Amino acid sequence: MKKIWQYGRTGGVELEVSDNFLVQVPFTEVPPLEGERPDGEPLSINDQMFDPTESRWIVLANVLDHNDLNNLKVMYQKLKQENSDLKQLNSKLMLNDVAIKQENASLKQKADSLAQINSKTMLVSLQNSQEIAKIKEEFTVNEGGEENV
Repeated sequence: MKKIWQYGRTGGVELEVSDNFLVQVPFTEVPPLEGERPDGEPLSINDQMFDPTESRWIVLANVLDHNDLNNLKVMYQKLKQENSDLKQLNSKLMLNDVAIKQENASLKQKADSLAQINSKTMLVSLQNSQEIAKIKEEFTVNEGGEENV
């Protein structure tokens, strides 16, 4: 059995594998560096990154870089979740938009129908007003004619 390290963008994981295990990307037989970080804490594999072109581990520049990377990881996860939430909201909005368009089409149809009814009502009202005026005129003529007799 031999020790190898699986590396990522930063950090890595120590593994124990059989002696005939083929070591290739993202694995290395080069052990991570040992020592202390600038803040006095022991240097861990998570404080380093592996450069496969040079086949060596590189200490992250300083604690701030390490903290920034941690912050970026947290931000990435949060943004990923927010993006997922926004996609769900967008889907709901799209469905609402379709429903509103359908309702709008239905309301337009009803409005057109009401406009037709309104114009017919106005026409009938005008006809009724004309008939009433005619009847009043006939009544006035008849009433006036009876008084003269």
